[in-house]
Amino acid sequence: YEIPKEQTKEDTFLANVIVDTDKNDCSNAFAYVPDLGGYGLIVYSLKENRSWRVKHNFFHFDPLMGDFNVAGVRFQWTDGIFALAVGNKKPDQSKDVYFHALASTKEFVVSNRVLQNETYANSPEAYNDYMLVGDRGHSGQSTAEVFDEKNNVIFYTQINKDAIGCWNTQKPLNPDTQGLVDSDSTALVFPNDMKLDRERNLWVLSDKMPLYVYKSLEI
Repeated sequence: YEIPKEQTKEDTFLANVIVDTDKNDCSNAFAYVPDLGGYGLIVYSLKENRSWRVKHNFFHFDPLMGDFNVAGVRFQWTDGIFALAVGNKKPDQSKDVYFHALASTKEFVVSNRVLQNETYANSPEAYNDYMLVGDRGHSGQSTAEVFDEKNNVIFYTQINKDAIGCWNTQKPLNPDTQGLVDSDSTALVFPNDMKLDRERNLWVLSDKMPLYVYKSLEI
């Protein structure tokens, strides 16, 4: 499937692909593709084989959180929505979709029913369906995140801290309710992606990208 040109912007940069589906039925799967440069979200329906673009103010970056320090390299970014994590199915069969911008420490949530309804998702009535969950706090900017459906826990990167954090979605999100999974100033320099496999092993990809872009790498 090729995303139509009219659903992209001049500064479009597609950061990730997150799939929302049921274990026993993939026919009605959806894919969420965050556009960190164009501050939007592209939603693809497998059943309809088409996509649409969703916009919201929460997809933008926080102007106070665009300063980064990774392995001693300081830089400024304006990256918007980067990561999404799909929660468990609720009694009404909907799912919460958590998301955040890269240049931000705040986490937001919206129902997948909103995103999957093109007409409603882009209507003024949908604005207040998006809610602030909480704030990870100082230097809490994050790239990727993933939801552990067994424990209702979200794992997420912490790029300014060379670390992986975690948060139980059943609790408020603030600096005091987060856990530290691991921190490594060598192996986890700019953790940029993560996945949870069927055995619940957490895989993390770190690539030292800011050092490559703004400094140099020792090869």
